[in-house]
Amino acid sequence: MRTKRTLLESFDNAINGIIIAFKTQRNMKIHFLIAFLILLFTIVFKLNKIETIIVLFCIGLVITAELINTAIEATIDLIAKDFEPKAKIAKDVAAGAVLVTALLALTVGYFLFYDKMRLPLEITLKHIRGISFHIVFLSLIIVAMVIIVVKAINNRTQFMQGGMPSGHTALAFAAATAIIMLTNNLIVVTLALFIAFLVLESRVEAKIHSIWETVVGAIIGILVTLLIFKIK
Repeated sequence: MRTKRTLLESFDNAINGIIIAFKTQRNMKIHFLIAFLILLFTIVFKLNKIETIIVLFCIGLVITAELINTAIEATIDLIAKDFEPKAKIAKDVAAGAVLVTALLALTVGYFLFYDKMRLPLEITLKHIRGISFHIVFLSLIIVAMVIIVVKAINNRTQFMQGGMPSGHTALAFAAATAIIMLTNNLIVVTLALFIAFLVLESRVEAKIHSIWETVVGAIIGILVTLLIFKIK
C-alpha cells in the first residue's frame, strides 16, 4: 500500500481543500468576495509595498482561520454523531478564532485606507451639495420598482421573501449610497455602509437569499441611486 505522497500530490490535495471549503462554506465565499474588493482598493489607492504586504497577510490570516475552522467542524461532525456540549464548545471556539482574525483585519484595513479614502471622497461630495431630501426618497422608490420588475422577470411574486435579487439588500445599499452622496462625514459614511452590509449578511445568514442574490441586490441599489443623483 502506497503511503508516501509526492510534493505535487500534496499541493493538489491542499488546493482541493481550499476548493471544498469555498464550495461548502458560506463564510468562505464571503471572505473571498471581501478579499477581492480589498485587493481592488489596494490597486486603486496605490498602497506601497509594506501596506500591500500587510493587506495580503491579513487576508491570508482570515482565510487560514476559516480553513482551520472548517477542518475542525468536519472532524467534530465525523466523531460526534449526536449533540455533544463539548463538541459545540469546540465549534464555537473555532468560529471565535475566525471572528478575532476578521476583526483584526477590519481594524488594520481602517487604518490603512482611512486617509486615502477621505480626501477623494470629500472632493467628490463637494460637487453634489444642495440635493433635496425628496431625491433620496424618489431614489428608494425607483430602486424598489426596479427590484419588482427584476423579480417579475424571474417569476417571483413576493418582494421581501427570497428570490433574485434581494430587495432588503437593494434598499439598504441604496440608502447607504444616498447617505454617502449627501455627507462628507466619514464616520457617518462608515456606519451607513456597516449597516448595509449587516442587512446583506443577515439575509444570507437567515438563508433567505444566496450570496449572489444579495450582491446583485446591492449592485442594483448602488447603481440606480448613483444614476438618479447624477441626473439631478
